[in-house]
Amino acid sequence: MTRPLRIAYVAYYDPMDISQWSGTGYHMHKAMSEAGAEITLIGPLKKLYHPINAFRYLWNTKVRGYKDHPQRDKGFLKHYARQVEKAVADLDVDIVLGPGGLPLAYADLDLPMAVWTDATWANLLDYYDAFTNVSPRSIRDGHAGEKALFSRCYRAMFSSQWAADSASEVYGFDPGKVEVVSLGANVPCERTEDEIRTIVESRQTDVMRLLFLGVQWHRKGGDIALAVGEELHKRGLPVRVELVGAAPDEGTVVPPFAEALGFIKKSTPEGMARIGQLLDESHFMILPTRADCTPIVFNEASSSGVPVITTTTGGVPSVVREGVNGHLFDIDADPAEWADRIEQLWNDKAAYTELCMKAWRDYRDRLNWKAAGEHAVRYLSQAVEDHKAGRP
Repeated sequence: MTRPLRIAYVAYYDPMDISQWSGTGYHMHKAMSEAGAEITLIGPLKKLYHPINAFRYLWNTKVRGYKDHPQRDKGFLKHYARQVEKAVADLDVDIVLGPGGLPLAYADLDLPMAVWTDATWANLLDYYDAFTNVSPRSIRDGHAGEKALFSRCYRAMFSSQWAADSASEVYGFDPGKVEVVSLGANVPCERTEDEIRTIVESRQTDVMRLLFLGVQWHRKGGDIALAVGEELHKRGLPVRVELVGAAPDEGTVVPPFAEALGFIKKSTPEGMARIGQLLDESHFMILPTRADCTPIVFNEASSSGVPVITTTTGGVPSVVREGVNGHLFDIDADPAEWADRIEQLWNDKAAYTELCMKAWRDYRDRLNWKAAGEHAVRYLSQAVEDHKAGRP
């Protein structure tokens, strides 16, 4: 009997903490374990606290007015790397995998290394607000860390083509060593096609429910979601926009057709059940995001047969496929264009139901953790075989 793939899974945080990275790091190793791999967890790692780093951070942020990312500092990453080397030294494993590359960037190991993540430093820089106006030191260290990581990695898995292309085009990583592996949904959903069809056909016909689910109002496009709702409302459609997560910006007037439901914790059974109920009862998920790597909420919408109305930014098109599990718009598109598509589907129940069912099938086939775990284990198993055979 061939022994199962043995993976040392390295995270700088506690990989059993489901609150980290929206639960993605936790679900990654759990999915691979359920796919037959033997996982040894390494983490959390000890952070490096040094007076010089503290001084640099304060100087860059308080005096020079930059945003600083000291966790990208070479000394910081080498501190992680030495811990990884020590932890892996006596393990009987086939490959070392990081859900994110920070702990592996400067690790020198005899074993093959791989990373499974959603973005490179180049993807993030000047894209997310936290990565704008970044200090020259952090920019330099961030790129250096990525180059070091990809010079050491034997294989890499990304959750979008956008991120995969960045590794190759910016950091020179061989595109033949890259695989796009979808993530899963961080909500439980094990229902049959007939059950999903029943849910879809049971949705209200007198109220059009649009679900906005995001924790950052501006970045996730809450203002655009309300503008689309306003357009639908002006047309006399019975729209209701439910806002979950982020509170609207100060001064935002929530119109009568919208309701702010606040933040709902998935970490509690009650919160998870409420999210599931909202997904099942919503006709569309509307998330006009301005910046995103791989939003897990799109997988979760598909798991309930809810079409996603979103933007063509970042890694989004690798999750939401036009006409399969939703529709994509340019961030600068007029709200009337979004409203046109929604109204068209609202008035064509057969087309709407078919889109819902295609969304669920996409979840069943691709956007779930079982499929992700099996894909990752297949890919890493082949990587181990290639490494043993001396193939580049």
